[in-house]
Amino acid sequence: MAFSQGRLVGIIKGVTNLFDAIVNYIIIPIVVVLVFVNVIMRYVFNSPIDGGNELAGLLLLLFFVAVLPAVTQSDAHVRMELVYELMPDGIRRRLRMIGHVCGLIFCGVIAWGFLAVKVPHQLEYAQDTMTLRLLLWPFSLFAGLCFAFVSIQYALLVAGFALEVDRSNQTVPDGHESQS
Repeated sequence: MAFSQGRLVGIIKGVTNLFDAIVNYIIIPIVVVLVFVNVIMRYVFNSPIDGGNELAGLLLLLFFVAVLPAVTQSDAHVRMELVYELMPDGIRRRLRMIGHVCGLIFCGVIAWGFLAVKVPHQLEYAQDTMTLRLLLWPFSLFAGLCFAFVSIQYALLVAGFALEVDRSNQTVPDGHESQS
């Protein structure tokens, strides 16, 4: 049985939905409760939660990296919409392609930095947080995997553009597909 493009798209969407569920049902509720309780403890009882800000910061890192796949899948990255929408379609397509290539390079380098450099270093030296003594490597591993996944998404987007360009080069002047 051959591995189809539809199956690959299904896997990408499934993993993206998993990251989305982690954000919506685990990370955001924990951050909201943690910050709320920490504010009450700090300003009402003058006794903040030890490591509360530390844990909130780590969870916000996880939030940021876990939403990247969904943002990439829905093409919801920040751009200057006012200028972008006024551009001709050809320029917009080229800019999207350049953006995808830059995203692939950027996310690939970040993923490599986390997975090949940061995680092994944190494991070797058992790096942990100052207050809660939480090991840092699981957070770095999760971030690295998210960036690696987004790199795969960008690679597929770039490949899709390449196929699109290849198909457009196979048309003959009268507008019909060439028979190659």
